[in-house]
Amino acid sequence: MESMVNKKGLSDIISTVLIILLVLAAIGILGSIALKQIKGAGSKIETSLGCRDVELTPVKCSVAAGKIPTVLLSRGNDNVTMTGINLIFEDSASVTEIKLVPANELPEALATSSHTTTALVRDPAKVTVAATIRSSDGKDNKCPASTTKVTCIAST
Repeated sequence: MESMVNKKGLSDIISTVLIILLVLAAIGILGSIALKQIKGAGSKIETSLGCRDVELTPVKCSVAAGKIPTVLLSRGNDNVTMTGINLIFEDSASVTEIKLVPANELPEALATSSHTTTALVRDPAKVTVAATIRSSDGKDNKCPASTTKVTCIAST
């Protein structure tokens, strides 16, 4: 009779230990999922703040014969690591075409720079810009386009 009581007490201890282990495993799984989501949100917040801080504006757009546009860009005193700029051209029918400014042609802070696209653009009417910035995790993120649109004027 005494051996039966000891076995019942032992099974209660094993059940309690198993429940504790299951709870710890569940906490570990849920914690890793939550941590991954928090890290992803932090990167998105950093990118959003960086894009907000970019001071990049199209100043002038002139179109030479053959529909080859030249865009003058102005950069403010931001402290953002840009890795690229997209020139977003819009024609009279609101069709857009994007041309990338190479990394070696990016304007420095408080500078202006002129960029002539090497490809033909279908009848460019307006241009705006969108910066690409690098976040601390090393990923390049495209910012929303500038709200400033400049009308492209035919040059002689």
